[in-house]
Amino acid sequence: MYDTILIGKDIGSLMAALTCVCRGHKTLLVGDGEPSEPYRASGCTFNADPFPWTGFDDNGSFLSVHLHKTIAQTLSSLLVPLNPGLQVIFPEHRLDIFTRREDLLHEISREFPAWEDRLCMLYDAVGRADQMLSRLIMAYPALRPGTLKKSPGFLKGIGLYLREKSRCDRIIRGFRQDTLRLLFESQLAVFSNLHASGLRQAPLWPHTLSKPLLGIFYPLGGKRAVQKALEDLYTRLGGILLEGVTVDKIAAATRLYQIDIRSGPDQLQCSAKSLVVSRAWKNMSRLLNTEGRKAKRLNGHLSRSKKSLHAFTLHLCVLDRGLPERIAEYSALILDRQQPLLGHNFIFLELSRRNDTGRAPGDKRALSITVFLDRAPSEIPDAELFAWAEKILATLEGFLPFLSENIEFLDIAGCIERARVEEETAGHRYGIAPASFLRLSALPCKTPRKNVYWTGRDLYADLGFEGEILSGLNAAYFCTGGKP
Repeated sequence: MYDTILIGKDIGSLMAALTCVCRGHKTLLVGDGEPSEPYRASGCTFNADPFPWTGFDDNGSFLSVHLHKTIAQTLSSLLVPLNPGLQVIFPEHRLDIFTRREDLLHEISREFPAWEDRLCMLYDAVGRADQMLSRLIMAYPALRPGTLKKSPGFLKGIGLYLREKSRCDRIIRGFRQDTLRLLFESQLAVFSNLHASGLRQAPLWPHTLSKPLLGIFYPLGGKRAVQKALEDLYTRLGGILLEGVTVDKIAAATRLYQIDIRSGPDQLQCSAKSLVVSRAWKNMSRLLNTEGRKAKRLNGHLSRSKKSLHAFTLHLCVLDRGLPERIAEYSALILDRQQPLLGHNFIFLELSRRNDTGRAPGDKRALSITVFLDRAPSEIPDAELFAWAEKILATLEGFLPFLSENIEFLDIAGCIERARVEEETAGHRYGIAPASFLRLSALPCKTPRKNVYWTGRDLYADLGFEGEILSGLNAAYFCTGGKP
């Protein structure tokens, strides 16, 4: 018998479990399926999801306010702030996205001096809008009022944010420079989980442009090492973790949920008052094992978002001498500044930090190259994925001319297999059904089933990684009946 049972292998589920156990709840975290292990080759360790982590600065961000102190202290020793946090590389030039506003404006204005005044106006407006949004999330972490009594304050906060955002929209419309437009949209592609063809399709886009100024963080030893440290903290605090098991059935009993779990030949049955389920869980249909109105409503919630762009990543071990000296840990490559920034005009590079021996030996770097495809890797034949891999490597020759002769290890077949295995936790991009202007998140954390809650990166897709963490904190908030 538990207070809360969580099903999921993503970081949002782990944060929810940690928060529940920090609040004294008897908690069980279940990783359905094979345990997720990092991909290692030639001394290098690669991240399944290579996109950057954001939001852990201690300067008043909503995550720093809501995170339990014990969790924040553990993370602070494992995350390194980067400056620049991102590089955006065009065929003609490279722009460093610095974490200090003055440095960032100087860098962009150096390339586009005619737009310097408008750039200052934009970042002033973006900063004000993000402050309004952060205050709103601090007061209403679910981005919903929750009760009728709280509605006036929530509506006031929404109004203040939308007023500032409208100023940002007016300024951004004034830019008539394709390269600048792609510069801003590339940050949306990197820092959010939303599939949008432009900034104006993202209701929270001012926060996306503010992210570098609030801190981009590098996980020492790789993301799996950080997740393992959080799992160890969870078990030390009294939480129970089951990995490599199979969830066979979920049944609703009187005020309880009963879950049948199979671990090898053993059968376990666990009960809990509350249930938290990751939307990335591949066996989500077992939650729908009911009939009637609630099942239809639950299915309707599931269909409000879908993976519309699927990540496909090549993992390479390269010699450090084959890389530019000033290349950043995270880089976005824009292939053609005359074309829209959709999946085929965008390549993302994640590079292990120099001297991070947890990721690569001293003379080597772990390099992950990601593109977005219209279909999931499991739906694409091997030959087509091999053709994509060769196209990616050929394209990189124009950006990194000494890369090919310094590749120490590359197993394309192995990368294809990993892409299919890791579809549940990879950094896909989501198409979200439109919501009313009062709902800045398209999906609620609560489900139509009583005491069942979601976590997942699509609940607050605009917020990217921070949105995934926020979904876990909100699920824990509802389970424990307190405020984050």
